[in-house]
Amino acid sequence: MRKDCDYLIQLAKHKPTLFFDKYSWRLEIFRHLPVHISTIHQTLRQAGLSIKHVQKLASERDPLKRADFCLISIDEVSKDDRTYARLWGRSKEGDRAEEHNLFVRKRRFTMCTGMALDEGIVSSRVLEGSFTHERFMEFLCDDVVRSPSPLGVRILTHIPLETP
Repeated sequence: MRKDCDYLIQLAKHKPTLFFDKYSWRLEIFRHLPVHISTIHQTLRQAGLSIKHVQKLASERDPLKRADFCLISIDEVSKDDRTYARLWGRSKEGDRAEEHNLFVRKRRFTMCTGMALDEGIVSSRVLEGSFTHERFMEFLCDDVVRSPSPLGVRILTHIPLETP
């Protein structure tokens, strides 16, 4: 009896989208055990298995290739003295919402950061002013590509420094 329950649970883990009548059919054919679908439902529920939304996975994906693949997202943010000024406010109908605030831009700092899902921040650079194409490519080549990865994986192989 316990081995039949274990078989049912292993079957549910291996093929979680089967209907109860298919579980019943497999138990009857392969284990010579006729079981009602309500018994199957109760057994799976007592084993801690519940109904969940199915996550579809590509059958073509290779776990070894996925282990070598490291996705890095890069984001740029800038800040100056005007950054924290609010853009929306309240006023009476027909009147403007006004607030005295800094208008002249003084020093602007820009930060570019590369972050990997499993590793966190892998590279970061802060500079005064904005990133130009050349500065961004320098950041990619010097900081992102050459950064030591804990996984021992080279992240990018070739980045052209010249634009076509």
